[in-house]
Amino acid sequence: MNTLKTRLKHLLAKAKTKQALQQLLDLNYIGESLKEEITLLNARFHKLQSEGTIKGILTQEEKTIRYNEINDALLLLIEKLPDEAELLRLKREDLAKKLGITSKEVIKITDELERRYSERLRQKLDRRLALSLQLSYTQEGTSEEYVETFFEEESKTTDTIPTTCLDVLQSHQHLLILGNPGAGKTTLLLELALNWVQKSEAPSLPIIFNLASWTLAHTSFREWLESSLVTGYGFSKEFAKKTLDAQLVLPLLDGLDEVGKKEASAETQQEVRSHCLEAIDQYIADENVPQFIICSRRKEYAEITQNAPIRAEILVNPLTIEQIKQELEKAASKDLSNSEINVVKKLQGLLKEGKSNLVNVLCTPFYFNLAFDAEVLHRFLRQTSQHYPKRKLILKTTSLRLL
Repeated sequence: MNTLKTRLKHLLAKAKTKQALQQLLDLNYIGESLKEEITLLNARFHKLQSEGTIKGILTQEEKTIRYNEINDALLLLIEKLPDEAELLRLKREDLAKKLGITSKEVIKITDELERRYSERLRQKLDRRLALSLQLSYTQEGTSEEYVETFFEEESKTTDTIPTTCLDVLQSHQHLLILGNPGAGKTTLLLELALNWVQKSEAPSLPIIFNLASWTLAHTSFREWLESSLVTGYGFSKEFAKKTLDAQLVLPLLDGLDEVGKKEASAETQQEVRSHCLEAIDQYIADENVPQFIICSRRKEYAEITQNAPIRAEILVNPLTIEQIKQELEKAASKDLSNSEINVVKKLQGLLKEGKSNLVNVLCTPFYFNLAFDAEVLHRFLRQTSQHYPKRKLILKTTSLRLL
């Protein structure tokens, strides 16, 4: 079972001591004695980090010994944590106390969120493969000065991220997810929201907000969030205000690229998006919001002159040819229908033939899965045989989901 203890030990095994400590610090409902131990150990860790950056204070051997001592103490502390069922119970009681409702009402709210996100994921993944998306750090669209000032060293790289999106959020707190159309950004956000509901260390309610309704007429992002909770999730005005006041909402802000789409000119669209980011920045500063995510297409974010108020960016990368081959091999080993098996074999054959147009399109997860509809594949292959240019092929393929 993937319990909190298991996840924390996994972080330590990967030398992610800071991330493990941050997750423990979020457990503000585990009892004063354990909280005090976590706080003291966190202070020791940050003192060591500070001393380690000053030349001459500690040798490399001394730093290694002290880091090992902290990790050993952290492992002992992890073992003291309650089991998963008890942690979930304590989490619900903590939420109930802060919201002034009963634990049963908290369970009702979290169950409804879990049902909603599970259903949306089911709809998005219906008859599709669960692809392993590759994430990496990026800084595109954000000014160099902002990156140097606010990004941590790890997130200044372009390295592939070996952990989950949820781990990245817990490490960096304020996060931007970028990707091309069809790359899987919204699916990633839904999976994160679902995991957040289910995990014992997640101290808030993950709420996905669609930014598309933001306009220049809005002046307060806080008021927009309250209104969205009422209209989109059935919260009363009083309860929406209470959850935001208590910082018990994890805002997952989807569709920055959709903001201003109804505006006639590209210039006005960019103005609305900049206005939206400014409002988010002001809200984050005023309310000291601990964690949030913004999602956007790469191109639209790069065109905005305003920096997003974030501490890290991650990119949902297109599939590589190797990934496509691996996913087709995995699909071939599953219990598929005859038509789906034929699709797999046909795609594998075309890849061997080096059909470049096919590869260009299949690198987008949406189109990769679209190919598993036998009728769509038939029309798709008919198009490739007519030697469409790359851009025209992609546009034609996009229209297939309407057929």
